[in-house]
Amino acid sequence: TPTPVYMPETPGLVRLQYEVAERQPARVGQVIIVGNERTKQNVILRQVPLYSGQVLTYPDLRVAERNLAKLNIFETNGDVRPTVTVLDPESDSEFKDLLVQVQETTTGSLLFGVGVNSDAGLNGSIVLNERNFDIARLPTSLDDLISGGAFRGAGQEFRIEAVPGNQLQRYSISFREPFLFDSPWSFGVSGYYFTRNYLEYTEERLGARFTLGRRLNQYWSLNGSVRVENVGVFQVPYGAPSAYTSVEGYNFLTGVKVGVTRDSRDSFLRATE
Repeated sequence: TPTPVYMPETPGLVRLQYEVAERQPARVGQVIIVGNERTKQNVILRQVPLYSGQVLTYPDLRVAERNLAKLNIFETNGDVRPTVTVLDPESDSEFKDLLVQVQETTTGSLLFGVGVNSDAGLNGSIVLNERNFDIARLPTSLDDLISGGAFRGAGQEFRIEAVPGNQLQRYSISFREPFLFDSPWSFGVSGYYFTRNYLEYTEERLGARFTLGRRLNQYWSLNGSVRVENVGVFQVPYGAPSAYTSVEGYNFLTGVKVGVTRDSRDSFLRATE
């Protein structure tokens, strides 16, 4: 309660005195989610660093909004973006319910392209990408498959890419679960086939990559991957240097990579800070 205290010895000067009465900090009640027609609730809740019974900290509401926008599966254009608000914040109740409002956006894309260049010749490109994939959401009917309800809603990433060409060909398929069993761990697997015609030889690669990651905090993550490849070198001309002839045929290759990543972007696709 603000109380003005006038100072007669100093005309025109007033001291504003605030009287405060402390009370128990508010706690989170229910977390209510609206607007998610396909996306599972756990995909949204794991981006909200507040749970029922926890002390309500208002800065975490803004963190939750940024995390939801960063998923790129909800609308973030103009005034339409994920919001997290407190219902009836002035009530005397210790528990405050939270309202999470989202509006789903298009998460799948099918891209076609064709190109020609002096290095790789003529090639085409077909890319199918889904940012809100659900490997366990099987279609219940043909209409369910056509309408886009099947294989969507778990926040997983799925991508198929085909690049046919006369000198270079590349085909790949990848899947990633960013929160394995709703934990800070992530898992990804991909398989690929690659072939390239060089002047000196022809190279083929058939391989797979397995990635396991661990989110340390909001910005830092640790990841490791194992790559397994079968590399083929063929059509080596007669008289080629030993660097070519010694690896002619199929060669088995394995590789291990460990990395640490810091990512503070507010959006993976359209970062503004």
